[in-house]
Amino acid sequence: MAKNLRGQFNWAINSNFQEGIDKHADKRNNGWKASEHVYSYTSRKNLLDFSKTLNNWIKQNAPEINRVEKLTPEVTQKFLQEKAESCTQKTINAYSSYLRKLEILTNNTYNQELAYKIF
Repeated sequence: MAKNLRGQFNWAINSNFQEGIDKHADKRNNGWKASEHVYSYTSRKNLLDFSKTLNNWIKQNAPEINRVEKLTPEVTQKFLQEKAESCTQKTINAYSSYLRKLEILTNNTYNQELAYKIF
């Protein structure tokens, strides 16, 4: 496991990315449940960018969090609320989606049952 939070996020994203996986075939075989795969370079880049944004915010506002298992739904909710003050609703929706995907990827990579988002 990586030494810092950003490295752990990057490892989770990159280890679940595989070039050439067909999203539609995967959904046909596994149903419409949330997938633990990253299907495209664009999705991978967006997730890496989001994890960098989240990591920078955590460094400033919750520096005691340095492992993926220490990240709580309360902290991520505070992150989304703070971003809602300066971002559009469309951006907040995207952040929420990235947060859910990051949760799935870290759970798959580190064999955890972590929850990053309050539903």
